[in-house]
Amino acid sequence: MISRVKDRTRKRFGRLVVLEQAGFDHSYHARWLCQCDCGKTIVVSSSNLGRSTQSCGCYRDEHYGQGRQKKHGLWKSDRWWMYQSARSRAKKKSISFSIKVTDIPEIPSHCPILGFPLVRSVGVGSQSFNSPTLDRIKPELGYVPGNLQVISQRANVIKNDASAEEIRKVADYMAKLEAA
Repeated sequence: MISRVKDRTRKRFGRLVVLEQAGFDHSYHARWLCQCDCGKTIVVSSSNLGRSTQSCGCYRDEHYGQGRQKKHGLWKSDRWWMYQSARSRAKKKSISFSIKVTDIPEIPSHCPILGFPLVRSVGVGSQSFNSPTLDRIKPELGYVPGNLQVISQRANVIKNDASAEEIRKVADYMAKLEAA
């Protein structure tokens, strides 16, 4: 049953100013047509007005979406995803992390170590050997400016646990097998 509605016309809630009542929602809360400071209009339930809804969505875009895009121009780019992944790894493994998205080098077209084209895989857990990855040149330094390069997943896996001497021994062994 619909109870008496408190008039909210011309009242301000964050960036919204109520213009007029716009009916009722499924829970019988009054709905209000509001004008946002940015110029857009939006209909908001009285149960959300001033609580979870204080703008048409422009505030969220400025602070969590387009605002980040304007800041460095890399939001949701391949470099941004590498940054997010590196930050997560650093936190889990207690690795030093003091980089910004802009500290991540441009992604080359080909792996600088193995020479094949770099192609980003899309989807959770779908990283392939030719995907670009962020490599710490000297792992013990962590994710710090100047200690980063973009290489293929394959090159990073090869480099991950082996020392230069171990890689040389494997290369020598493989060369002997090919010569035989």
